[in-house]
Amino acid sequence: MAHTLATDLVVSNISAKYRLVSKLGEGGMGKVYLAEQTADTENPKNIGRQVALKFLELELALSQVPAKDKEERYQDLMSRFVSEGRLGFKLRHPHIIPTLDYGMDQADRPFLVSRFVEGVRPLSALIAYMQYQHGLSKEGSEAKPKYCLVPWSMLVQTAYQVADALAYMHQEQVAHRDIKPENILFTGEGQNTCVYIVDLGIAKNLNETTNVKRTRDGHIVGTLTNMSPEQIFPMIDPAGKKWDKGPYNDVYSFGTVLYELMTGRYYFRMDPNESEYAFAHRIIQDEPIPLTNWIDEPNKEIEHIISRCLVKEPWLRPTMAEIQEELRVLCQKPSSYPEPYVRIQANKRSVNPEAQTVASIPSPPVVIPKAAAIPREALIGQSSDDELDQTQNDQRVLRQKKQKSHGALLLISGLVGAGITFYTFTVSEMKPMQIATKEVSTVEYEPPVPTTSTAVVAIVDDKPVPRVISPLPTGADKKIYDNGIGSYKLKDWRRAEIAMRIILEKQKYTDLPQAILIRAECLIQLKRVEEARPLLKQYLEYPGTAKSDLSGAALSLVP
Repeated sequence: MAHTLATDLVVSNISAKYRLVSKLGEGGMGKVYLAEQTADTENPKNIGRQVALKFLELELALSQVPAKDKEERYQDLMSRFVSEGRLGFKLRHPHIIPTLDYGMDQADRPFLVSRFVEGVRPLSALIAYMQYQHGLSKEGSEAKPKYCLVPWSMLVQTAYQVADALAYMHQEQVAHRDIKPENILFTGEGQNTCVYIVDLGIAKNLNETTNVKRTRDGHIVGTLTNMSPEQIFPMIDPAGKKWDKGPYNDVYSFGTVLYELMTGRYYFRMDPNESEYAFAHRIIQDEPIPLTNWIDEPNKEIEHIISRCLVKEPWLRPTMAEIQEELRVLCQKPSSYPEPYVRIQANKRSVNPEAQTVASIPSPPVVIPKAAAIPREALIGQSSDDELDQTQNDQRVLRQKKQKSHGALLLISGLVGAGITFYTFTVSEMKPMQIATKEVSTVEYEPPVPTTSTAVVAIVDDKPVPRVISPLPTGADKKIYDNGIGSYKLKDWRRAEIAMRIILEKQKYTDLPQAILIRAECLIQLKRVEEARPLLKQYLEYPGTAKSDLSGAALSLVP
């Protein structure tokens, strides 16, 4: 086997630099140890510190791989290992576990040394604990948290710190691409909660100019339940720009994690036994389930953040820097939500180097036969109405106990300590995707555009009622608003409707006549007539508006 990538790693005598204290975990790809640093010629102050030492056991990892694929798999594992080591050195942030050292030991085992944090657990453990507390783990349970699943102070602190770390990564031109509860560790509770992002195994250096491809054509890496639509199939915006790998992947995944913290559920329903084809189709097509399905009184600001993150079109999503700022303000606001006591006990350590004390390492790789390639037309919404109706009817309540491994064709446990997990499945003709929608009729007019925020008086029950038309959106909201208008002009009804819905859900834009009318017209085109009726009525209540502003289809819906 030609170990070409091994030349990128420095060979080190591990025993001369680190003393193993205890085993933290073991999986199908290797082992993780708690170790003590015993030597450092560059900085003697580091001697005596505790570190996490991970070994990638290549022979074990490749033992079940067919001979003809061993070299390709080896190159893939080593490439990701080297990438994680380099990016771990590059990124220095209080909420990202840094890489301290990496290389090859004298037995040709790749190793990676990272900072050790006592008592950390993945967010998936917190979510599972709170599910149990709320009775959500019981089959058929109708338990419904009042405000949020995770205690409010933990939720906002966790969300802000993750957003802070991701905003920093994006500023450094790095996209994580596998943000999920398992890859976010936490310690502490309430206002003292501290989180750390781990697992840079499939992170993307956006400044990378190399032509070396770490992903085989027709294969997709990531975790399906938290993956963005464009990671499955690239998209092209109205200007012809391709969107596939970038910071916007993390924004979507962040929204899925925040949704789980709020509700304890995935953001869309799925059948535990459905095919990979159906699973991928849902990620592309299904809209998020409203938070009110799971929570009695969800916080409106968090709800607004989630809805913007989970927009299918990446160019309509906010940046992590914008989300970080909104969460920073939210963290500073006093809360009236109750604060239940939460304490997830950390695993105790053993001084026996061979003791298996933590069961947090992934199991050996599960190899599942490849499914049929997903036809391109199925991914971009060209299914018949009967097929779409059947898909919706087939949706059942999600199995409460998380099974992140279902719905994948190949699971690879990479760097064992962080639990790198990603799925790959074949997709035919990997070409950029343009989301297609079905036209109902043609709209040739444009709604009138209010130019100023004008104080007006509406007549309700023969009495004057003051009303102020909302100002035109600014900043990040203007970007969404303009994209919505552009999509409307291009007759992309679904994208325009989403953009205007996001704007109107924000408190300061509830009285924006143009957005109301555009959304109503889009709903008519999307055959959601009953949702359009109250919007048309609301639009016509504004002074200065007239039925002549409406299309023929809209006129038929108003008295």
